[in-house]
Amino acid sequence: METRSEIEQKLGVTTGSRGVRKPMLDAIRAKGIEVHPNFVADLREKRKSGSKTLRRIESSEVVDASRKNQFYNIVCSRALGFRTYNQDRHRAHLFKSDGYVEEIARTQEPSLETWVMELLVRAMRTDMVLTQIHTPNQELEEVFKRIAETYLKAKRDMPPSKLQRDAGPFIALDEAWDHHTMADFYRKFYAHVPRRGIGTWVPYEMEALSLFYSKQMGLGNRLTPFDRSILEFHKGKSDVPGERYKDAQLAQQVKEETGIKVNYQVVERQRNLLVYGVPVHLEYNIHTE
Repeated sequence: METRSEIEQKLGVTTGSRGVRKPMLDAIRAKGIEVHPNFVADLREKRKSGSKTLRRIESSEVVDASRKNQFYNIVCSRALGFRTYNQDRHRAHLFKSDGYVEEIARTQEPSLETWVMELLVRAMRTDMVLTQIHTPNQELEEVFKRIAETYLKAKRDMPPSKLQRDAGPFIALDEAWDHHTMADFYRKFYAHVPRRGIGTWVPYEMEALSLFYSKQMGLGNRLTPFDRSILEFHKGKSDVPGERYKDAQLAQQVKEETGIKVNYQVVERQRNLLVYGVPVHLEYNIHTE
């Protein structure tokens, strides 16, 4: 997809005639974005489509998280409506998790594939935890503590035969968590709970996420620490000459800070929500101005 005209329109300058590149390079750099000095000539001569640079320019124009928060607020609202208790008599005190994320994905408008919704849940989780680390909210912390303790009690409240077989990781989590901070819960959660067990937490977690995003909207949709890092990484240069930061580098930093298993796809989906209000790439033709 050729994007030359869109880039020119957004920057207010043209690629110019052959041999002229400074005006466009200056306009791009004024947005904090670094490109190769040959970019203008490559764009002019159609050697490059410019689609990646256009996305970086659009990212640089984001001033708040309103699109992302509106999307996540709808996700949380629907997800809370889907919560039902397990049918198994030994687990009737636990919210049902089988098929839960699939149902959330299916009922979005337009519907999403389950794996995309799973990435978005991790993005929401990361968004909330990083915000709580950097700007703690006492009300959210207290609500989260109640939800987490309810979940862990439900996990432990089963017959001894099943308790010994199924609840070991959750008992370890309950004993390791400081029972005070969200950040410590998630770090210990990922350290003790296997991948198959993580999904059992999501129906409970949605209550905290719903409160978090309603608060973010009430505070004027300001960018979160996760949002700001995503946008800055998208336009910034790395410490290695000639290279830019990659989403995978940010994902690794987030994992180190929170313990949450984030990858480049989580970062990518969150950025698309910030810029376009949808969690998919421009290549899928869901580009909204």
